[in-house]
Amino acid sequence: FFSRCCDWMEVGCGSSPAGSGAASDGEDCVPKLSKRQMKRQRAREDKKSKRKDVAGSRQQKGPQRKEKPRNVDPDERVTIDVDGLYRRVRPYDYKFETHAKGRWVGRQLLPLFAEEFKADTAEYYKVAIELGLIKVNGHPVDPSYVLKDNDLITHQMHRHEPPVSAQALRIVHQDDSVVAIDKPASIPIHPCGRYRHSSAVYLLGHEHNLWDLHTCHRLDRLTSGLVIFAKTVERSRMMGEAISSRAVRKTYVCRVTGHFPVKNIVCEAPIKVVSHKIGVCSVDFEGGKDCKTEFELMHHLKDNTSIVICKPHTGRMHQIRVHLQHLGYPIVDDPVYAVEGWDSADKQRADPEAAHRVVMALSQNMSDRDARRERAPAAPAEPVAAAAAAAASEPNPYYRETCTECQVVRPDPSPREMRLCLHAWRYRGSDFDYQTDLPDWARPEPGDIVEHVADAGSTADGEHCTFVKEDAQSASVAKAAAEAAATGAVVAGSQRGNEE
Repeated sequence: FFSRCCDWMEVGCGSSPAGSGAASDGEDCVPKLSKRQMKRQRAREDKKSKRKDVAGSRQQKGPQRKEKPRNVDPDERVTIDVDGLYRRVRPYDYKFETHAKGRWVGRQLLPLFAEEFKADTAEYYKVAIELGLIKVNGHPVDPSYVLKDNDLITHQMHRHEPPVSAQALRIVHQDDSVVAIDKPASIPIHPCGRYRHSSAVYLLGHEHNLWDLHTCHRLDRLTSGLVIFAKTVERSRMMGEAISSRAVRKTYVCRVTGHFPVKNIVCEAPIKVVSHKIGVCSVDFEGGKDCKTEFELMHHLKDNTSIVICKPHTGRMHQIRVHLQHLGYPIVDDPVYAVEGWDSADKQRADPEAAHRVVMALSQNMSDRDARRERAPAAPAEPVAAAAAAAASEPNPYYRETCTECQVVRPDPSPREMRLCLHAWRYRGSDFDYQTDLPDWARPEPGDIVEHVADAGSTADGEHCTFVKEDAQSASVAKAAAEAAATGAVVAGSQRGNEE
């Protein structure tokens, strides 16, 4: 083909009037194509025009997906008040945006919102659609609108965030690539659910001017302690790989119910997620995932509780909480694993029905809470009526008549409801070692300590009782040790100050 082109160029250039191989003024030296080549060229041009037509029709059909920024937006301005025990974000206007998911296609808008988004009632969503607060592709629609593929759904709403702890986010370590903080309980790491500006990534931006941070790992909202953020994507990837490959040694401290055994315990009971919606896991020897946690007693206290050091070797969901519940020593005030329904005749074996009973009970509690919320606007209490009257008499920039949250006065959570006695104490890797201070509940007064077993950072020298599917003898050993500790028959042996 190249030789033919050269021949055509020579023929075309040689046909110029000058006869010197150069084209005359105003003429191009264009090779002459055969009929077959001209046909192929027209086919390629037709294909390009069809592609342009398809792209234009897609733009007319609806907006295309766009990449959302991964991190927080420093241009979002809100007012955050610190009032005693609480840090409060004042209500603000916010637009939720999402594209229609595959399972949403073909469904009507109102039933979809009522089923998928439980934050508000179906009556509210109907009014919001009729008022144009909920739009599809930027236009108001009817509640019976049937969603199509790639539809952009927006919801303009007045957002209320629950209060969180007023404790400061203390920076443990900071350099050019990493920020390690001591996160207070009740603060989520990243925006989720009703929390956005109350999350750690936003609070670090508002209070420390640290924006565009990348999460390396996660902690539950009620869990306090060490959280590591990366300033660069590369460092975040390296830190995440180190944690997922179990190259980072993690140490937690918790406060459990009962007198924990003096001897070290290594629990290897597999864990399975029972409910992703509520967030409940349980021990399941048949279908659970392998995991391992080492426990070491630190103190026995007068109130029949114990301070325990936890060293998870794996990172399953709620691993420490589930293993402690399985051993019969749930974390104090755990809203999921310290409730009734988990107890069984033999605590050393998993009860498959117990987890389902707990899930049903928690779901019922959530339904009752939603029912009380639905009745609140119809029959407001006196504080609600007073708040509405005050809003009507005095202009309030944070009040919206169409907002259901503005019509309800919610009580503040108690300090015990905002915390879980579980703290991420220390993370140690090949090139870093970060550690926080112990929380107040893990530093009892000397008079409250019945028995001191291990110092902070030491490892007690004792027998390891491994709980696995076939191991029943070690379970009885740990149970006997617990009973002996409760009666005061067991005393701590000599300690060796071995490094972790």
